[in-house]
Amino acid sequence: MTGAPPGAGPPRGQSPGAGRGREPGPARRPGRRRLVEREDVVDVVAEQGFHGITVCSVAERLGVRPSTLYRYFATRDELLAYAVDARFDRAGWPEDTAEWRGWLEAHAWALWEVYARHPGLAQAVTALPVTPPALTRRIDRITTRLLDLGFAPHDAVLAVDVIGELALDTFLFGRVAGERPEPAVQARRTRVAAAAPLLDPRLRRIIEEVVAAAPRAWFARKLELVLDGLATRPPAARGADDRREGDGPTRDGPRRDVLRRDGPRRDGHTTVAAP
Repeated sequence: MTGAPPGAGPPRGQSPGAGRGREPGPARRPGRRRLVEREDVVDVVAEQGFHGITVCSVAERLGVRPSTLYRYFATRDELLAYAVDARFDRAGWPEDTAEWRGWLEAHAWALWEVYARHPGLAQAVTALPVTPPALTRRIDRITTRLLDLGFAPHDAVLAVDVIGELALDTFLFGRVAGERPEPAVQARRTRVAAAAPLLDPRLRRIIEEVVAAAPRAWFARKLELVLDGLATRPPAARGADDRREGDGPTRDGPRRDVLRRDGPRRDGHTTVAAP
């Protein structure tokens, strides 16, 4: 008589029931392994300069098929929007303080650094159909903090708007040109030289200095001017803001209920308004 004695267990390495037919019931399927980490996608998009990325270029850098990325992002614009938003979400924003000027200045430089660390980000921000949610939340936080410190609503909105545009425009219009600043500086000098005959002689040297100045230094001077202007309207001297909401001029000059120049911003975006 052959075979294992009654009651003996299965051979070593063989599970109970091995060799039997599959028992009734749905088969267990292992969970789908994540093929791509979203954080890796963000890093690759930043590495490739944001604005010029394609789904194929990102997929190739990650070593996956484009179809893999489409499991996570329906379109190229959705992928770009996610990567752009992540950069603002990760930014190191200053902690709240009771002193408005230093706090607002720190936020301006934090925004500058986000753009400076990621060439192409400014162009991507203006190309997206909506303002990145993380940036919108931060703008709201800065503005409401100024309200909490006693600034009039219009003054708070205008201050944050101007600072946001100062930072964005510096990178958007080529004052900072990524890893190749010299060609950009030379191009600006050429434009100024061509325009020099049209400029008042008293302005030529100053404008030439502006063109040759380091972008960071020139941004600092513009930021100082904005903060000095806001300092003339401190919380203690804000007056009746309700009058600024109505029609006609106020004691401070023309009506302030129109915050922006007539028509849309040249790039179709606002640095303040939520999408």
